[in-house]
Amino acid sequence: MTGYWRPTVRTYLGRITKARILEAVREAVSDEAADRMAQMKKQDMAEAAEQLLAATGWLPCERREPRKGLPSPRSRMP
Repeated sequence: MTGYWRPTVRTYLGRITKARILEAVREAVSDEAADRMAQMKKQDMAEAAEQLLAATGWLPCERREPRKGLPSPRSRMP
């Protein structure tokens, strides 16, 4: 998935909450980077996050491929 999709303002970051943007930056970059962005307006935050996440290969949970050998969450449901 990382070979052809990137989280951009248009495709993802502009459509999620500020809290989720900060969570993504914390996960992919650092707590410090997210803390620096915390007071930004959403558009500015999304644009900054796009730049930070571009080189990381980060994907939202919904776009991640399940690891081989591990059961998917749905397969564990009765």
